[in-house]
Amino acid sequence: MTQRVSAGAVMNLISVNNKKVRLPFQYEDVHATETGIESIVVLSEIDAQISFTGTMFSIHLPWQKFHGNTEGLCGVCDNDQTNDCRLPNGTIISSCQDMASYWHVHDSNNSKNFLPSRPESTTVSSCPSSAMCKIIEHKIFEKCHRFVPVEPYVSACTFDVCNKSNATIGCASLQAYAHECAMAGVCVDWRDATNGVCDFKCKSPQTYLACGPQVEPTCDERFNQKHLHGNNAFSNSESMLWEGCYCPRGTTRLRHNSNICVPSCDFKQSITTSFSYQKHSASV
Repeated sequence: MTQRVSAGAVMNLISVNNKKVRLPFQYEDVHATETGIESIVVLSEIDAQISFTGTMFSIHLPWQKFHGNTEGLCGVCDNDQTNDCRLPNGTIISSCQDMASYWHVHDSNNSKNFLPSRPESTTVSSCPSSAMCKIIEHKIFEKCHRFVPVEPYVSACTFDVCNKSNATIGCASLQAYAHECAMAGVCVDWRDATNGVCDFKCKSPQTYLACGPQVEPTCDERFNQKHLHGNNAFSNSESMLWEGCYCPRGTTRLRHNSNICVPSCDFKQSITTSFSYQKHSASV
């Protein structure tokens, strides 16, 4: 999962067996799609979901299957935060930011590739709170506070803002919190609260939508039938809303891999007819 910027627009790319695939992609229990802002992979057999935004990976695993069965950057899945910052050798340290580098692996799972230890950082405690990070505690996220605790995200945001000169670095923590809220069924339109710092520009004519579908309906009925209807990972999650780039309200995307938005799918026939006529005329 990666991203590429082309003509000023962000493109989400997913490779399967080192080959880029056209999204949405579906093979057996593997489903992949993208919303313009993030790419999503669903492994339906184990109920796992992985998303990537360019600055953040998010992995969601079901408690029933992974309780006590994770380690590394995910921590230990046991609802006990005191043991999450654990090193590969079993030692628990106080800083998860420092812990992360110990799990860095190069080309194999050989434990010899772990980075050497380094002193624990104390930077977080000396960082003042920022207006950007306080947005997570703001009333705009109020409906989500009961489902997703704010402390880890405020802490991560404060650390990033304090240690990075990039003005938009705090956006990643806000986006991460909004993503967790969406997973909990609470969609939050938060970007306007950042006074333009975290705005996302979509390629015209698409527009930003804070609460859109995982897979956008199109005028292609075969596509809709495959990815939006029936028993598949996306149709089962169609009530879960995501932020992304979508055709403006009142229009429909002509095809999933096109950037054409039409007021009615009846336009599809007229566009196809016009193209065929021009092609025929050129050959006469």
